[in-house]
Amino acid sequence: MAAEVEVDTEALAAQLNAWIRVAPKDASRTMVSFGNLLVAEIRNKVPYLTGTLSRSVEYQPADDGGEVGMGEGVPYAAWIEYAAWGGQGAHKPDGRFVYPTVQSEQARISEEYGVALQASIDKYPWSTA
Repeated sequence: MAAEVEVDTEALAAQLNAWIRVAPKDASRTMVSFGNLLVAEIRNKVPYLTGTLSRSVEYQPADDGGEVGMGEGVPYAAWIEYAAWGGQGAHKPDGRFVYPTVQSEQARISEEYGVALQASIDKYPWSTA
């Protein structure tokens, strides 16, 4: 027969609630390097003449992982991302560069976020008393 284990569920709940408050920040910090990889990948895909559009691609960390965006202060960025070029081709409601790149990396993003959360769990000072 297995030995009985007594668990203080109130203390465990308090620890879980405390961890839940720090976990998103831990994961967000870990995701910055992956976000920067996405930025580099998108920058390599966008048309390059002066580099202004490429330099506008950036990653902003957030508690939910972060956001990749393009075009702040670049008036033609939306046209490059979504419009038909020179009247040729179709309007691209999902864009040409940012959304398709993030979507193609969705599995890796989920995996990296999972690794970051596991690291947060591992480093949290859980009480065993």
